[in-house]
Parts: sequence; C-alpha cells; structure tokens
Amino acid sequence: MRTLGTVSDSPPRLLVSTGPLLLSPLDWVLDAVADAGYRGAELLVSHNPETRDPDRILARAAEAGLQIPVLHGPYMVLLRNVLGSRYVDKTRRSLELAAAVGAETMVAHAPFRWEGSARSWLAEDVDAEAEAAGSRFAMENLFPVAGASFSSVVTPAELAAFRHVVFDTSHFAVAGVDVFDAWDALADRVVHLHVSDNFGNGKDSHAPIGTGVLPLEAFLAHVGASEYAGTITLELDCRSYLDSRAALVAFLDSERRKADPRRAGCLPGLRAAQGRAAAGRGRRERLGRAGRPRRERDLGPVSRRESLDMSRPASEVRASRPASEVPAGRPASEVRARARRRGPAPGRAGRRRRSRSRRPASAAPPRPDPTPAPRGPTAWGRPPAAARSGRRSR
Repeated sequence: MRTLGTVSDSPPRLLVSTGPLLLSPLDWVLDAVADAGYRGAELLVSHNPETRDPDRILARAAEAGLQIPVLHGPYMVLLRNVLGSRYVDKTRRSLELAAAVGAETMVAHAPFRWEGSARSWLAEDVDAEAEAAGSRFAMENLFPVAGASFSSVVTPAELAAFRHVVFDTSHFAVAGVDVFDAWDALADRVVHLHVSDNFGNGKDSHAPIGTGVLPLEAFLAHVGASEYAGTITLELDCRSYLDSRAALVAFLDSERRKADPRRAGCLPGLRAAQGRAAAGRGRRERLGRAGRPRRERDLGPVSRRESLDMSRPASEVRASRPASEVPAGRPASEVRARARRRGPAPGRAGRRRRSRSRRPASAAPPRPDPTPAPRGPTAWGRPPAAARSGRRSR
C-alpha cells in the first residue's frame, strides 16, 4: 500500500484540468500543459482508453515532465458508463486507478438523490477502502440544474459530511453560495480546489479568472495566506482555443500567471480587494441575485438572504415561510376548478372545441343536402340542355 505524502510548507501545487480537452489525444494535451509552464495536471478519466491505462498515463506524463497528483473519476453524465455504470463499482475502480498512477486524491461526484445504497456506502465504507487502495476519496460540490438539486451534495452543509472535500468555486456560484462563507465552513476538510470564474447566469461556465462575478483574486490570496497546503486545479473552459495549439498554450500560461502570485498569498491591496468583495456581497444581498428587487416581489415577502438560496426550488422556499407571510390569493383548488371550467387555451382548436360545446343540446347538427351539386353552366344560372329541349318540344 502506498503511503500518502505529508503536508508541506510550500505553496499549493497549481494544476490544470484535462477535462475540457477530453476529446484530444492524451500526449498532445499533456505536452501543451507542460509548455504552458505547469508541473502537474489533474487527469479526467474519459472514453479515451489512454486515460484508463495506468502504464500509458505514467508514460505520457513522464514524456511531458508532469506529475498526476489528482485523478478525477468519470462521474459526468456523458461518462456514465466509463468504468461501469454502478456508482460503487465505478468509485472502487477509480480509486484503484488513482493509486496506480500515484495520485494522492481521487475527485468524486455524489450519487443522485435516488441512489440510496450508494449514499450509505459512502457514509460507512468509502474512506477505509480508499485508504486500503492507497489513495484518498474527496467529494466535490455540485450545483442545482433548473432549480432542482439532482445531486445529493450541493451546499456546504451537505459537503461537510465527508472527511475530504473538493471545493469548486464555479459550482458554488451557480448554487448561490458565497465562496468566502463556504471556505470558512469547510477549510479544515478541503484537500483540493477547482478554481474558475462564473458569469453569474445560472450556468456552470468555468470562465477565465477575472472575467466573471467571483472575487477570485481576493479569494485565492485568502486561501494562500491561510494554512492550506493542498492542490489547486484551474478547471477552465478552453474549447475555443482547440483549433490552435499556440493559442491554447498562451491561454493556459496567462491563467497560470494570474493564479501563481495569489495562491502564494501575494496580492497587492488585498485588504482593499476584500473590502470590495464584501461590498459586492452586501449589494447582491440587498438587490437579489440578478441585481433587481423584482425577484423578492415575485416570491413574496421573504428575506433577502432566503431569496439568494438557489440550492432550493422556489416552491420549497415559499412552502418554508410562515403562513402569516404568504400573500393573499385564491386557493389552489379554486384556481384549478376555474381552469377546468374555462377549458383549453383560446387557440384555433380551442375556439372550435368551445363553440361546439356551447351548442344547445336540442339543436341537431345540420345534415348535408342530398341534391347533387349543379355542373357546368348550371352553376351560373343557365338551365341544363335537357330542360331547354323539353321546353321547345312543348
């Protein structure tokens, strides 16, 4: 069994994720990462057979001069059948692969809320099995999709149930969680960070540092100035740079240069940046996530802090309020009854159906005229030829 390394006093090791480049050859990806100035990478296990073969992984990494201290298991939906479709089997194989390539940490996503047996296994056995395999199981926070939390780990409180934690800044942004508050709650459990910005549009954008709504410069400096000595991965959307290797290398290098001094706790004007970040958080709390108070008016008289809780659907937020704060309105049963009486929407088909339903029961539908339609010139008022000849014979 491989023994995990001890925590050192050096700054956290800065890595870059191979996830956004999962469709490219592994040697091409690792060479580009090395040329951008990184000394290590976080490897995503994918459909590429090279990412599932420990010997080939180690050979490609050695050729590029890189280390693989973190391995990300294949938990995304598009990778649901890689290393097996069952959560427990996939996790065990991912831990074995991480130990084989020398990765200290295996990043995992939580099972879905309906996978109860897998969640029980995580709570009872996963840490012991990971230690026996020679790696470390670390749970990453996810985010709600369209207001629904399909994952069982979204909030800091849900993440705190695990011994080792992966802190994803973009995912917390989508969930409406302040990264400084989340760090204060989870700092003693965090062993790895996924760092990227977010555009604030409710999507997992993984934007470059400084292009979104997150105060990442102040946050990275705050993390670097603390006692954290784990690993940090820049998990960036770099699909727009895939057509040019030189452009990809330049992009990764520029992001590394942004993060390097901050991760060491060096940021000129750190207190001013933290003050601006706190002011921005206060403004978002006053105006709501979209910067307008309209959301509070739509949800009723809820607190501003509650309106920012995007980890719960709106129906749950409204249901959790006291009855005295619920806006007055018609009961749901009355609304449904009125909708049934009104019938379908007033489209063309709806108008036709409603016109038929309003016909009196005693009125029979008109029957077609059995007389055949006139032909030829008769349609213009002229008598048929037989009638004209009959009149002449008389």
